[in-house]
Amino acid sequence: MNISRQTINRLKKEQSKIIQSIIVELLNDKNPSKIQEKIDWIEASAKIINLSHFNYVNILWAGFYFIFSITIFVLLCSFHIPQTEISLNLVSKSVTIKNLSHWQMREQIKLQEFSINNLQKISIQSIYEEFNKDYGNHNFHMTLQGKINIKDLTISDNSIITFSKKNDIVNVYAKNSKISGKLSVKCLIDTNFLDAQKNQDYHLDIDMFKCNNAQDSPPVFITFETIKTTPNTPLSINLKIVDNIKWNRLNISDINFLEEYPIGSGKFESTIKSASIHILNSDKNINLKENDNVFLSDLVTKRMEVITVNDGFKVSLYGSVSKIEAGPTDFEKDLSPTLLTYLIIQHKQKCFWTVIIFLWGALWKARGVYQATKI
Repeated sequence: MNISRQTINRLKKEQSKIIQSIIVELLNDKNPSKIQEKIDWIEASAKIINLSHFNYVNILWAGFYFIFSITIFVLLCSFHIPQTEISLNLVSKSVTIKNLSHWQMREQIKLQEFSINNLQKISIQSIYEEFNKDYGNHNFHMTLQGKINIKDLTISDNSIITFSKKNDIVNVYAKNSKISGKLSVKCLIDTNFLDAQKNQDYHLDIDMFKCNNAQDSPPVFITFETIKTTPNTPLSINLKIVDNIKWNRLNISDINFLEEYPIGSGKFESTIKSASIHILNSDKNINLKENDNVFLSDLVTKRMEVITVNDGFKVSLYGSVSKIEAGPTDFEKDLSPTLLTYLIIQHKQKCFWTVIIFLWGALWKARGVYQATKI
């Protein structure tokens, strides 16, 4: 039975009146038996008031317990874990990687054609003669055709590299970068040097460049180095490949799969052909469709490689991010696990006992409130 606040107030007022009357009767030496009856009434009313007070306190605590529990639950559902471990496998028409640490390719690449712009230094050696040139401020372009092997391709720190592919031609477009490498060339069909400032062609007419179709003809060795490029003076390398190329051990902090279309419009479109994402923290798999987006924030790569395939490039990446968003354009979803999901997946036993203790506490509070209402 619930007792209203008005009833409690009436009891308190009546208690005050009776206490005053008892004091008067005691001073006037009235009948003590009637005084005892009044004292018994005061004690009984005091118990009722105390029970009612206990009822209100328990209801207040139960309400606080409920609100606190809901707040914790909402926070666990709303906030995401700070670092999400991911495994990403996708095929894309182009790939842009940023803040690449100093990197050198260990494997050799077989090519049919090789061209590079913003060339600053070049050294050409054969058994016949040697040619060295430092172009200084005159940035030259070089084009080679023949049986070419490239090795020790080195890219400087903090480079922004975009890989794109058309048929069997791979383009490496670099900003904030300095690139160097070594070429071994057999049966050189054509070589062309273009002065970028004077817009003039130069053909090196020396014996080492004369094509010898003999299989045992000695190779020509070329060492090159580009200028340090800026966003306004990027460099481009074109590779006509014989076999698929693998770029591995790439340590980067940002990657995207976007291209500007139309060029100069400032609008970017996804170049993803297909993708599969595995969220390791929650053991969740997500498959993406063509032209869906993937955005990775604060990427820390632990393993990454880029391989040329028929459709473009296959990217395999394992690392951690602070946030991962994926999905159709303008409808990307945050795939980072919430704190609640992470706790359930990673700490199943702890979560089980936490829920048991929480339910026991809630039932105990409910029992106290129920008993307090029974007077």
